[in-house]
Amino acid sequence: MQLTVCQEVDLSFAVGVTTPSTLAIADARKGISMFNSMGIETVAMVENMSYFECDDGCRHYPFGRGFSGEATTISKNIGSNLLSPPNVCQLPISATANNAVDTGVPICISRPEDAERELKAFEKLAEIVSRELFKLPHRESSSEGIVLLDGEHFDISTINLSADGNSLLIRLFSENGALQKRIPCKNLLQFDPVTGQIKDEMSPSTDNERGDIFNKDEDVIVSIHKAHSNAKEAPSEIIAERIEEKGRVGFEVTWSDGSRFIYRRNIIALATGGEIVEE
Repeated sequence: MQLTVCQEVDLSFAVGVTTPSTLAIADARKGISMFNSMGIETVAMVENMSYFECDDGCRHYPFGRGFSGEATTISKNIGSNLLSPPNVCQLPISATANNAVDTGVPICISRPEDAERELKAFEKLAEIVSRELFKLPHRESSSEGIVLLDGEHFDISTINLSADGNSLLIRLFSENGALQKRIPCKNLLQFDPVTGQIKDEMSPSTDNERGDIFNKDEDVIVSIHKAHSNAKEAPSEIIAERIEEKGRVGFEVTWSDGSRFIYRRNIIALATGGEIVEE
């Protein structure tokens, strides 16, 4: 579901929700890694059932300290400097919060006097999200790197792809202007959409397979819908029949043989003959 959302919606960033247990944190890391591979930054984590306080005010962490206890290793494990304790919102184990669920009235609306800790956690999350939204228009636009083509440097994240008969029109943009390249469809077909490597065969496979693939070595997530084995014989020249942008992931190309592939923008840049010089 998350992968589909990333492909269909141009997300600004992500907020993760987890519990502080070791296993849950491990799953949360995988989610952050997936969003990173899509060019979507995780700006905050919400830890449910993070702690509880006794009547004497003593705070206990039955499931561990979660992200807040990993300040020294979080950058190494997740690759995000933002997910330090200031960007972790801890929600306590709370009868007040549970009552809000049962009654259907969120504590952010009812604002009970005994929900001071819970309200502070929600306010902290609201501050993080509003701050990141405010900075969004001023952020660097590139999430995948820079391509060198015809002696000019172009931002990979701005690449646009469209079909034109048996050719593809690829537009690239830089601070100095723009460049349009017309390439044969076979130029893109020769690249494996998962690995970015040049394939031995020039056309997509006709095996009856479909699914989402995560390549750990390349940090690539794509969806592939291959043509059915009982499809009509593939034409001598395969062309792009339909191209649809998939959020920050790239572009889904439906080929005339019935196969569909999602290509990341950096693979499209390679198909133009460009060279990735910075990531």
